[in-house]
This record gives sequence, C-alpha cells and structure tokens, in this order.
Amino acid sequence: MVEFALILPVFLLLVFGVLDFGRAVYADSTISNAAREGARFGMIAPSPTSAVQAKVQQYASTLAIPAANVSVSCVTADGTNDCANAEPGDQITVAVTYAYVPVVVNIGTFVEPSLTLASHATMVVQ
Repeated sequence: MVEFALILPVFLLLVFGVLDFGRAVYADSTISNAAREGARFGMIAPSPTSAVQAKVQQYASTLAIPAANVSVSCVTADGTNDCANAEPGDQITVAVTYAYVPVVVNIGTFVEPSLTLASHATMVVQ
C-alpha cells in the first residue's frame, strides 16, 4: 500500500504528461494544416481576407482559433496587399498562432502558462 501511494502520483503525472504532449502535437498539426488549407483556398480562388480567415477557422474548429490569430497577406505584382484581386503569379501567405494551455502544468497553480504555437503557409496564386 505504501509503495502504491508513493508511485501513484508519479505514474499519473507521466500518464497525463503523455496525454498533454499528444494534445500539443495535435494542436500543432491542426494549425499547420489550417494555414496550408487557407493558403490553398486563397490560391485557387482569390478571396477577401475575411473569407480566408473563415476557411482557416472552419478547418481548425476544434481549437476555436479567433480571427485575430489568423493573418493573411498577399504580395501582388502591382505592390498592393489586396488578396481579393490577386492574379496568377502573386503570392498569398497565411499565418496562424494558437495559445496552447497544458493541463499538467496547470494542476495546483493559479497562473495559466501557455505555449504559443505558430505556423504559416505561402502559395502562388494560379
């Protein structure tokens, strides 16, 4: 009984640490794919920034990423940053950030530490 009482907290910390790491990998993969999907959406059919942001938010709906964390920029031949009027050969870049809050570190603390995950994708408009 004593050995179990000594080992149980360490075992639970390891189990929840592995689960937290899995959640972090999932979140990182999701924002990476969402950025790529948003850039692809803007590449195929040039759209306003808000439409690309909505596509990214739709793709990463499980993370509830706010529109403020999705940045869309275009590099056009005429020097403007108008994604809605992008022409073939212009570049569109979508950047996504997400504040990941682990569960294990939060246990017993009043401060919520977070890890900022970021990803971006750049594609050429076709």
